[in-house]
Amino acid sequence: MRLFTFNDLSFRINKDQFTKKIDELIYLGNLCNSYNHPLYIHKNGLFSAWIGEIKIKEAIQSYLAKEKKTLFFRLMDKSVLKLPDESAIPNGYIFKYNDNDISCSGLAECAFRQLCDESVSTYSLSETCFQDHQKLCVKIHDSNAKNDSIEEQHIINISNLVDLESCLKHELPPLSSWNDLLDRTKHFDKITIVPNARESLLRESFEISLACTIWERLKVVQAMIEAPTNEYHELDRKYCHGERALFSPESTKRINSLGEKLNFCINGEKICCDYHAKISHRTWRIHMNEKPKTNKQIHIVHIGHKII
Repeated sequence: MRLFTFNDLSFRINKDQFTKKIDELIYLGNLCNSYNHPLYIHKNGLFSAWIGEIKIKEAIQSYLAKEKKTLFFRLMDKSVLKLPDESAIPNGYIFKYNDNDISCSGLAECAFRQLCDESVSTYSLSETCFQDHQKLCVKIHDSNAKNDSIEEQHIINISNLVDLESCLKHELPPLSSWNDLLDRTKHFDKITIVPNARESLLRESFEISLACTIWERLKVVQAMIEAPTNEYHELDRKYCHGERALFSPESTKRINSLGEKLNFCINGEKICCDYHAKISHRTWRIHMNEKPKTNKQIHIVHIGHKII
């Protein structure tokens, strides 16, 4: 699960409410740190907030004691991943919450990641307009799509620290390296990551957001392998079809153009491995020997940048 907090201080609140929210935000960061769990804060939204009639940076200087200022800036400098991730959302997407455009917000990024089938949730600070909603409905329109449909994402919203701690206790330990990711895949007895794929991945700079997305894609592969026939067809429809399919073969044009670049050695035999999972916001791909099927062994031959 990726935990997002976003724009929750962007309201005209008074000094007492402000200091309470800063306390809560600091506690939130410390709680996530205690479980080694990444927290994403929409920094641009936070620093554009108004506290009464003054901007938040001025409020921090005026209302917070020196020790509290130190804790706050330490949180913002070291403890969280800042939003927005400029490359996370492709151009052309429009996001709305309660009919308000939120396309530049952390909530938009959260909704987009859930649209891409990642596990996400939000944390709403107390006494904000989000607090009383257990789920937040975000409407997403892709202006590049051939049809004019609008999709809705209903995002789990946590609004108190007791509930959050309960959730964190049941989370898998966070990924802290590519080796952590590779070790976790050992539980997938029908998925083999070939040595060359492992070695090339280990040469890349580690990024927790990217590692989490790779893990989510591999979980889908495992789910398809384990699924009985009726469930497999549903997974196939969900992940392998449509304009935003997460899994697909390369086009004939790409196969012809790339040629030998798509050939990988599996058990001493060179095989064209054009079938892949997409990680669009990083232009990464996970190539495998064939489309995942029930009870079939899958060899992962490439985890990295799109092959060009």
